Amino acid sequence: MSYTISEVSVQTGLSIHTLRYYEKEGITPIIKRNESGRRVYEAKDIEWLKYICCFRATGMTIADLKEFVALVMRGDETIDQRISMLKK
Repeated sequence: MSYTISEVSVQTGLSIHTLRYYEKEGITPIIKRNESGRRVYEAKDIEWLKYICCFRATGMTIADLKEFVALVMRGDETIDQRISMLKK
């Protein structure tokens, strides 16, 4: 199932502006687009956004989020670094 940016905004509590900002900054995974160029979110994207909301609630900064996402993208060899970031 796919969702529009408005639907994702309601589900996550994030504003549409914030969703676009997170995408622009590389905090969210690559969001697919439909033939009209509109964002099409999938369940896995919403799940990731919910994690981001949790991280932000702990006080994690945007810079730290970007670093965390970069570590996730590098794979399993960064698990210890990610755990350390989460403990901090």
